[in-house]
Amino acid sequence: MCVSKDWLSQLSSPKFIMTHQNTLNQKHFILQSDKSLLNSLPFNFNTHLKHVSKVRLDLPIQSFSYTVCGSCNGLVLLSYLDFVWNLRVLNPTTKESIQIPELGFERLNNLFGFGYDSLTDDYKLVRIYFLTRSRTKFFYVYRLRTKFWTRLMDVPSDDNLILVNNSLLPGVFVNGILHWFAKKLSDDLPVIVAFGLADEKFNEVPIPNLLNHVDMDHDIQLFDLGGKLGIFLCTAGTIWLMNEYGVKESWTKIVLRGFNEHKPVYHYNKVYQFNIFYDKGKLLVTDHYHRLLIYDIQGRHLSETGEILFDEFEITIKGSYVESLVSPKLNWKSLKVHS
Repeated sequence: MCVSKDWLSQLSSPKFIMTHQNTLNQKHFILQSDKSLLNSLPFNFNTHLKHVSKVRLDLPIQSFSYTVCGSCNGLVLLSYLDFVWNLRVLNPTTKESIQIPELGFERLNNLFGFGYDSLTDDYKLVRIYFLTRSRTKFFYVYRLRTKFWTRLMDVPSDDNLILVNNSLLPGVFVNGILHWFAKKLSDDLPVIVAFGLADEKFNEVPIPNLLNHVDMDHDIQLFDLGGKLGIFLCTAGTIWLMNEYGVKESWTKIVLRGFNEHKPVYHYNKVYQFNIFYDKGKLLVTDHYHRLLIYDIQGRHLSETGEILFDEFEITIKGSYVESLVSPKLNWKSLKVHS
């Protein structure tokens, strides 16, 4: 990209970027070490990952507290503490990043979402601030092309609807829509809150009836399973998959055979801490002890187990991304090239 203007023009063209995304989209973990550094590690299906090589993701600022608040088409939304809370959109492949301006609500409870609006060819950041006691909510959208925040006025007005602890996980982007878990105080029933990035409206997605009595605060989380919305039940080791978006009857149950045999029992409060990822027909589940469980969905069996070890004393898996050439600035004019 920095060799010549002609190469830069070719590599930064929308057609080339789209082709690259569809053919060379290797997935990577995002890791944070005890040295406050972010690193990248390719998804690997080897049985044992011993001291695997990783790539450092250089950022303008280092922090002890990074959170991945969303990932889409190779762009990653990071939240981190540096005297004040900051938001930054990063492309780990090209190392290019931009700072998102503050709103002034940084110390309140935050709910994030990040995704792509194909209608306007724009990336949008959704941020919801809420006060636990009063259940007051503030809804904002940041658009990377226009580079400013907009407060949403057409928002859920139901004070009976509250966000559960697991909804503090990033919103799951599927079918052009962001999704979070919530529940209604009146009957304590779970719901999936959905926000369409194109029309910027909120709706509810029906969930399977059998999930009405699940521990919403700790035992359940949403994820993207190959472009379909999935629900992961941590303690049971099962998945519910929505095969046809928005159709309640299309939810199907997948039992992760062998998962409970390898699942460790830990934490005095019995809270299971798992990350779940999907790649090439396999689920990659990581736990608090850096173990890697790989489940083959088509074969319906736990095919491999491994362990991710590093030289650092402690390392944490923060999220994932796919390789891409998409610029968070949505242009390449800032790159210095040789004539």
